[in-house]
Amino acid sequence: MRERHGLAYYVRTLAETYSDSGYLTTQAGVPTVKAEAAIKIILAEYRKMTEELVSESELKRAKDLLQGKSLLQMEATDNLAVWYARQAILRKKMLTPQEFLNQIKKLQRSNYERPLKKFLSIMA
Repeated sequence: MRERHGLAYYVRTLAETYSDSGYLTTQAGVPTVKAEAAIKIILAEYRKMTEELVSESELKRAKDLLQGKSLLQMEATDNLAVWYARQAILRKKMLTPQEFLNQIKKLQRSNYERPLKKFLSIMA
């Protein structure tokens, strides 16, 4: 939207996940007169996510980002304590940070197809 259409000063999408719910938001800094066009582009991108699998390069980039972010967070002992406490409360089996990273490495594009379609089904 920013590079191709010149509509926004900035664009960012954030996902928040919880044990039983979550949300996806997209924010864009656009002039009021261009808001409708920006919303149409954002909604089209959400729809595209339900119709096309993410590319291998995009998945690799996301996995690398998640692994790096996780490793940095685990360097702080208070974050590591929260990591184990959250799992003790919410999960049947606790994972070590290395086990979590190994799970990230195993993710494939097909892991996202059905969840994305379900998550974004309100867009249909």
